[in-house]
Amino acid sequence: MISQFGLWQYGSAVPRLQIALYEKDKQKSLAAIKEIMRAVNTPWAMSDFPVFYRIAHETVRNDWKSFIPMFIAELRTSAEYDFLRDDSEFQKYLADFDEDKVILNNK
Repeated sequence: MISQFGLWQYGSAVPRLQIALYEKDKQKSLAAIKEIMRAVNTPWAMSDFPVFYRIAHETVRNDWKSFIPMFIAELRTSAEYDFLRDDSEFQKYLADFDEDKVILNNK
């Protein structure tokens, strides 16, 4: 459904992340976080897709980038992620954000 409507892949990962966090499932949580990180690095032109074709490119060009600092802050501070804090893969994801390894391709 996400691809059929041209929605951002982030939208398909969030429900999986929420369920995994609720279940305290490390592997599923990390997989969803990884998918979200991949989504923020995949160019997505909202107005190129049928649902959003009337939205001007200039209107949404960089709006999605404000998501990244909020997501990082949530990973670092939300109690929902406490069960992941000692996991080396989770720590690597946070370090990648610190070292700007999460590169934004969409301009």
